[in-house]
Amino acid sequence: MNRVRNVLIAAREQGRFLLEALLDARHNANNFAINESSYLGSVEPSTNETQLTKDYHRVEKGLALRNTKRPFGSVVRSRLVYGLENSSGEHDFQRYAQDALIALDEWNNHGIKSDIVAPRVAYPLSQEAAGAAKDLLQSRRSVRDFDSREVEEGTLLEAFTLAANAPSVCNRQPWKAHFTTDRSVVTDVLRLQNGNAGFRSEVPALVVVSVDSRLFSGAMERNQQWIDGGIFAMSLVTALESTGLSSCMLNCSMRRGEMEAVSRRLSFEASEQVVVMIAVGYAADGLRVARSERRLPPAIGRRISSSVSHMQ
Repeated sequence: MNRVRNVLIAAREQGRFLLEALLDARHNANNFAINESSYLGSVEPSTNETQLTKDYHRVEKGLALRNTKRPFGSVVRSRLVYGLENSSGEHDFQRYAQDALIALDEWNNHGIKSDIVAPRVAYPLSQEAAGAAKDLLQSRRSVRDFDSREVEEGTLLEAFTLAANAPSVCNRQPWKAHFTTDRSVVTDVLRLQNGNAGFRSEVPALVVVSVDSRLFSGAMERNQQWIDGGIFAMSLVTALESTGLSSCMLNCSMRRGEMEAVSRRLSFEASEQVVVMIAVGYAADGLRVARSERRLPPAIGRRISSSVSHMQ
């Protein structure tokens, strides 16, 4: 009997995996931009923004190389021209695309690299800046005990601005950071997250990180939204720490129905994908934290050498 029961339980769990995968696929199919191979001929606004951003960043990357080919980017140029001709309104990405188009022509025609799209910068960091970054990374802890101080909107916006320096695929910056200090909203949303019951009533502010799925394209990018959203969220908790705020990441390992309930409560757009929630506030005096020892030695994979890296 136990064996039959275990088989039935496994089958039910596999069915849940399949259902959630299909629901995720439906969200992506309904919201992702079309692949660039089908771009010419499309004038859908979000697809246009996605493709122009990908292509102007390709020019920026190309001109940032030490040994840039000349000429390069003929297909990219065609898409930039098409996208700009079919853009409406006034948006930053259009200006950046126009800058890239001009820079590409300057390089291909005259061998001149643009200081606008590929500026020179000083590296590495100063010892002072590197030391401050090291101290910040080593001292950050997940905090679940906050004092009663109010979290100011201006402080959150400062952290959001700092976190926006996080890298993203082709510089598409798909993230959004929504925040609330409304007690009823904080409580309603946290009830949908599994893991905060012991300190829910003490959370002064809640940040929900989402990404706009319309800024991704094609089946190969189906997981990129989680990667970009996660990178931004990690940058955000570090930025919050730099402003004096503490935080605790709260996973959003939810079924699609629960995730949509969060989106409805926060009035998200249908194209938004919830990535993570972050409890935010000022750490209480004398608080305790989970030990959370790091694995020693660190989880480092084996060294790859030419003798073992024969990739077929």
